[in-house]
Amino acid sequence: MFAFFWVLQPLCCSKGHPTKAQKKPSNYCDVCRAAGKRTTGTAYRCSGGCDWDACESCYRVHEKRRTEYVRNKAAFEALREKLNEEKKRDPN
Repeated sequence: MFAFFWVLQPLCCSKGHPTKAQKKPSNYCDVCRAAGKRTTGTAYRCSGGCDWDACESCYRVHEKRRTEYVRNKAAFEALREKLNEEKKRDPN
């Protein structure tokens, strides 16, 4: 359940603050660093003042996953509703 909650949230720093667009060419991406990479040049920064940055690539990956999850969840809910209606009409 925690992983799904994370996907629904905007990209946040480790303390839970949302990020804001703010280019910092000399900063390192904290998302890449957690994955063992070292990417210089970030496009997003913690809005709460933490020293936490994300590159454009990591931000886009997170937003893509978030969008796909919401879209898939909506499709799943529609299918479940359709199956429930069919079950009510034909209980056998």
